[in-house]
Formats: sequence, C-alpha cells, structure tokens
Amino acid sequence: MGCPGSSFVRRASSSQTHDGAVKASCIIASEIAAASKLFSEGEFVKTCMLKAAELACPEKRQAFANISLSRNTVAERIGELARDLNSQLKR
Repeated sequence: MGCPGSSFVRRASSSQTHDGAVKASCIIASEIAAASKLFSEGEFVKTCMLKAAELACPEKRQAFANISLSRNTVAERIGELARDLNSQLKR
C-alpha cells in the first residue's frame, strides 16, 4: 500500500477509513521530510494528535490512532514519495 497519488497500486478491498489513515500518514511524513525533521518525530506527532483528539473529538480518537507514524512507516512513506517524484521527473 503506497501513498495516494503514488505509482503503487492500492487494494480494491481497502476501506475508506484505512485509505484515510494512509493518506494522513503520507501527508504527515511529507511534512516531516519538508521540515528536515527526524523520522522518529512521527511518533511525537501521533502522541500529540491522540491527546488533542481525546479533548476535541473523543468519538474520532480511533481514527487518529489508526494513522501509522512509526519511524519505519515514516521512512517508507518518504521513500515512496521520493520514488514517485523520481518517476514523474523521468516522464
């Protein structure tokens, strides 16, 4: 499963919730890369999002919890985005 808009193929059976979590993960990973932050910053961002969700919209907390922002996931997402950009530049 790649970032939406990348050249990776998404499974037809993916749910809308899962797709939203992956898209959010890609957007946050892109922001982490653009700010030249460590990939591990994703875990800090997720902790902050979960605390904010508990206060602002507790009924949606699980949607935020489904967003994967581990160091490895952030690294994979940034790699996917880089490969997609590279393939677009070669066209």
